Amino acid sequence: MVFAALGTGFAAAAPPQATVVFPAGAPPGATADVVVSGSFPRWPVGVWTDRGQLAIACTDTPGTVHITVPADGATGVHRVRFHDPTGASAVRRFLVDPLPAVPESEPNDAPRTAQSVALPAVVDGVVDTAGQVDRFRVELAAGQRLVAAVDASVRIASPFDPGLELLDERGALVERNLDAAGLDPRIVHVATRAGPVVVRVFGLPATPDSTIGLAGGASFVYRLTLT
Repeated sequence: MVFAALGTGFAAAAPPQATVVFPAGAPPGATADVVVSGSFPRWPVGVWTDRGQLAIACTDTPGTVHITVPADGATGVHRVRFHDPTGASAVRRFLVDPLPAVPESEPNDAPRTAQSVALPAVVDGVVDTAGQVDRFRVELAAGQRLVAAVDASVRIASPFDPGLELLDERGALVERNLDAAGLDPRIVHVATRAGPVVVRVFGLPATPDSTIGLAGGASFVYRLTLT
């Protein structure tokens, strides 16, 4: 009985745990509805940011916050902690990028359902199931340069190794990249003729193991920059 009582007391005093922040970024001057996955025994909570620029307000729904970026907010990584009188969560990261933010729209895992994206943009996505491949269609003019880059492992600290592929309008592979900056990929492509191309994002285990196949999970959050 004593051990049970102690166990209950410790469980009740558990600090907040924040495991995933999604979407993981927004442009200056925008307010994002952000879902923070994890455990929040008490709500609302306090929020600390390292730069002091983000205005973060807890909503009535536990785990959901409004993050407002000032119009003159500094771009780059902003670190965030959620806390209450019992302690604080681990640091999570929120990116501020100057490009328009576009939410991923499912289904987009088949050639016929690839999500159309107008340049320039940053797509907030998640590879949430094993074997999933997210597809995004972009229209290019002849001679136009496309830069596609994934932020996941390095700046967001997502626990996966993203892969990036570029396909032509027939579905043939044009280019693949896995590790341009740490584990995060980047592709630079100059269109030889006008028409659509498809950018594919997929996930691999951050720590190689015996698994054969593409990985996925709720924490496989990424931001795909298309310029």
